[in-house]
Amino acid sequence: MTVITVGDAEIRRVEEMRISSPMAAITQDEAFVAANRHWLVPRFLGPDGHWDFIFQSWILFVDGKVCVIDPCNGNGRPHMYPMFNMLETPYIERFAASGVKPEDVDYVFCTHLHHDHSGWNTVLRDGRFVPTFPNARYMFV
Repeated sequence: MTVITVGDAEIRRVEEMRISSPMAAITQDEAFVAANRHWLVPRFLGPDGHWDFIFQSWILFVDGKVCVIDPCNGNGRPHMYPMFNMLETPYIERFAASGVKPEDVDYVFCTHLHHDHSGWNTVLRDGRFVPTFPNARYMFV
């Protein structure tokens, strides 16, 4: 698990999933890719021409508060793109491995409402979606 310390704040990274996709699925502009290859390879673009997507959220500990930033895709949701359709990822288990229980979270910050930044706002329980972080205040910034 990645841990970053900034002053008195601690930030922990929680990975939901990784997807590798052909660069051609993102752009057909080969000149653009060639011009940017020097910084894309190897962190973002593999030697096989596949783009690596990492879906992750961040747990911020600051001033005695626990905050989740951009809670990823979420499980069990229909989606128009097969790679996101009805996901079953171990995100909650990875979240718990960070030492935080969902009920410990004070705030959830979503930087925007794309599915990959707000999906774990809710979880399917007993046939309905309920807040994943039941004691949190949800903020859309």
